[in-house]
Amino acid sequence: MKKVKMISEKELDLINDSCCSFIAMYCALNNIESEEEQCAVFDKMYNEDLISIFLKFKEDFYPNTEMNEEEYLKYSSKVITETFGTEVIKKFITEHSKTLS
Repeated sequence: MKKVKMISEKELDLINDSCCSFIAMYCALNNIESEEEQCAVFDKMYNEDLISIFLKFKEDFYPNTEMNEEEYLKYSSKVITETFGTEVIKKFITEHSKTLS
């Protein structure tokens, strides 16, 4: 693991938002509705998988400077799209468009 400069509050917010978006989509797609189940999924996915995936971008591309927000958002979108698939995401957005606005 490369040595990474301290993460800024802005970077932490970006990473946290990506993780939470990923988990919310996962729970919705898998009909996980109870708060207890969602918390269990959050604890497992956030701590064991997602934080590492999204921190890897910082480690690989911006170890000594603040991340470029636009590039990070492209990366996080790619991770989410490659995980769930474009068609599933389109269907999810169509089905949840009223609750997302």
